[in-house]
Amino acid sequence: MASNNVKNINGYNGSSYYYPTIIENPNLRWESSYTFDAALEFGMYDDRIHGEIGYYYKDTRDVFLQVQVPQSSGFANLWDNVGGIYNTGIEFNVTTRNTVGAFKWTTDFNIARNYNEITSISGYSEDAVSGGTNDTRTVLGQPVGTNFLVRFSHVDKETGAPVYLDINGNETYTWDPVDRVVVGNVLPDAVGGITNTFHYKNWDLSCLFVFTIGENIYDSSSKRQLSMVTDWHMTRHVYDRWTQPGDEARYPRMTLDPANHGSTTPWINTDLWLHDASYLRLRNLTLGYSLPTETVRRWGLQNIRLSALATNILTFTKFPGVDPEIARDFENPTDRNMSPNITFLTPPQEKTYMFGLEVQF
Repeated sequence: MASNNVKNINGYNGSSYYYPTIIENPNLRWESSYTFDAALEFGMYDDRIHGEIGYYYKDTRDVFLQVQVPQSSGFANLWDNVGGIYNTGIEFNVTTRNTVGAFKWTTDFNIARNYNEITSISGYSEDAVSGGTNDTRTVLGQPVGTNFLVRFSHVDKETGAPVYLDINGNETYTWDPVDRVVVGNVLPDAVGGITNTFHYKNWDLSCLFVFTIGENIYDSSSKRQLSMVTDWHMTRHVYDRWTQPGDEARYPRMTLDPANHGSTTPWINTDLWLHDASYLRLRNLTLGYSLPTETVRRWGLQNIRLSALATNILTFTKFPGVDPEIARDFENPTDRNMSPNITFLTPPQEKTYMFGLEVQF
């Protein structure tokens, strides 16, 4: 692959020039994949209940990724074929016509369980192929973007300092990267949704709930908002921080300068900021009314329908951040793929309310 070049308009001696920012790798080759898919469709009771169960497996080798190289090379990264990953999952969906006649009620339900695992990293160190900001790691035998963190134990009631667990599970006041372990679930146990649609005479009502079970999100923004006094806006959880001896607080003391306090402040990566992001959300709620056919046809039209739509108006979750469904929008695809469950001041999905008028001629 050819090197990326950057034009430096403030270059040496006032002259512009180009310079390579990544090492060429003439040995790059295409990724290869083996895939298997199977599905079973079913129907019963005159097709009032019908659905599908599906399974897939994909084994990808020579995965194309950026890896870190020694600084002595003069470069930061190299594109290379790095190991292998397999993805597998099972999906189920079913549709039921619960009632027929003047009052109609239909339900659509789907649920899926997806999993991936790193099978090889071609001799590179695990940290060399990780994305993000040291809150995830590429670990053999684990999913892509596994959270690799020092475990947080509690807040010292007398000093407000954070207490951690070392790699053996013993309490310590010193944060050390050698004590990092795999924690949490970067992949949910299940995702899905359920839609109920009702029709009665000229009225129709539809509601869609979506859910995620068993996923964790690492809230990297709260790590700063709840650890140091800055120009950042604090979250409401700042009220649960340590302020004086004897406090039993969720969050350690805050500081003006975490860099000078080292591991005695929470301004570092620990599972204190890793949260359960399971949720149930009312994604769409739609109410519609179609004018009587005889009335519409007197006007020379086929149909007139009025509707009201609301989205994201209700969410049930224990996640303390702004949105359990949104992870970090990194500036590059590699970090988005290698650190999929990190959020950092990511804007939440907005609630919307819309009204519609549909006219068919």
